[in-house]
Parts: sequence; structure tokens; C-alpha cells
Amino acid sequence: MPPTAFAGAAPAGAGKARYKALRDKNAAFIGNIEYWRNQLTANHENLKAAVEANDLDTARTLLGYMKKDSDSLTNEIKAVEANNAEAAGF
Repeated sequence: MPPTAFAGAAPAGAGKARYKALRDKNAAFIGNIEYWRNQLTANHENLKAAVEANDLDTARTLLGYMKKDSDSLTNEIKAVEANNAEAAGF
């Protein structure tokens, strides 16, 4: 989980609204990160079971899901990092 730059209070002045918007976005992104992590974990367990059962069609399908989930997780992490970088400027 990437660290959040929004532990403190919002700065005073013109940046306050933008800072709050970034903090709210990060909260949503962090929720999404948890979701994708859980999806990857569940699909990994299902993939192992499919391989053990020699169900290669299901294994291929699950592997495809895991690749998409991994890409989604990466995008959410990048979004949090971008928000953190912008917030550091306040």
C-alpha cells in the first residue's frame, strides 16, 4: 500500500479546496487498491486449484483476469502517488 500524504490538516489559503479534493480521491483510490489486492489473492488461489485439477481452460481465464487486475492495481497506485506528489507542493 503506498503511503498517503494526507495525514495532516488541509493547508490554509487557496489550496485548501484542492488539497481536500486530492485527499478524497486518495481515499477512494486506496479503497480500490484493497479491492484489486483481494481480487488478485482470490484469483491466485483459484488458479492454483485449477492447475492442480489440470483445468487449463479455467487456468488461462484466471491468468487473464489476474493480468487485468494487476494492471488496474498498478494504475490505482500510480494515481495515489500522483496525488501525493501534488499534495506535497502545498
